[in-house]
Amino acid sequence: MQELAEKIAVDPANLTATVNRYNEPVVEGKDLNLYKDDHFMTLPVKEGPFYAVRANSTTLGTVGGALVNEHFEALNVKRQVIDGIYAVGNDASGLYD
Repeated sequence: MQELAEKIAVDPANLTATVNRYNEPVVEGKDLNLYKDDHFMTLPVKEGPFYAVRANSTTLGTVGGALVNEHFEALNVKRQVIDGIYAVGNDASGLYD
């Protein structure tokens, strides 16, 4: 973990603490940090080699955001305009990154 921390220029103690925080719920089989489904909580991060990838988000949105039309008017479940209600940005998105 030390070597990876040095290569990506982060504090080794912080990286180790983050990995340990992830591993704790794996032992318990229940994730109360990120609320992953329990069946994913089986593999702790313990042995390398470890890799890091720099990722930059190019889109931002939500899954299940409000339905809107091309004028950003909110729509009900029948896809009819709800008068006076508008949604933009993350609140109006059905895409995710």
